[in-house]
Amino acid sequence: SISILGSWYGLLAHMLIEKLTLKKIGNIDCIDFDPQAKIVAKRLWKKVDADNLKNGILTYIKFIEKDIKEIDKLNDPIVICTSCEHLEQETIYSTIDKLEQHTLVVLQSNNYKEIGQHINCVDTVENFANQYVSKLRNMKFYEKDFGKYKRFMIIGTKI
Repeated sequence: SISILGSWYGLLAHMLIEKLTLKKIGNIDCIDFDPQAKIVAKRLWKKVDADNLKNGILTYIKFIEKDIKEIDKLNDPIVICTSCEHLEQETIYSTIDKLEQHTLVVLQSNNYKEIGQHINCVDTVENFANQYVSKLRNMKFYEKDFGKYKRFMIIGTKI
């Protein structure tokens, strides 16, 4: 099972179901503080979910309206947050601290500081990774240049 923090409308959940076919994903929890995200997601994916069910793709996607700060514990073996630039750094650290040891953690951020909601951007992928050396091990990091900004991803296991 997988938890996606700041999941917005659930696009990543559906991409994972579509692309990760070697091993079935039992369930995905899409957690977002925005109540509209859950409403839009259910409308957006209603037909896709029905088709998946009909075709034997039985991954259960649960949309949860909750602020990340209010999460007591996450027991999923994989936790993903693709919106670190929207979160205070202490919130990310606190969330990682609540995870079980060896949880696979995937984090994304960017250097796109022109958006007011981007309160926690980083300049380089190395800066991004360095924020987590005391929290994650076996880190791999990646960078994608979009011209106007760069997007960064780190993958590691919780210490």
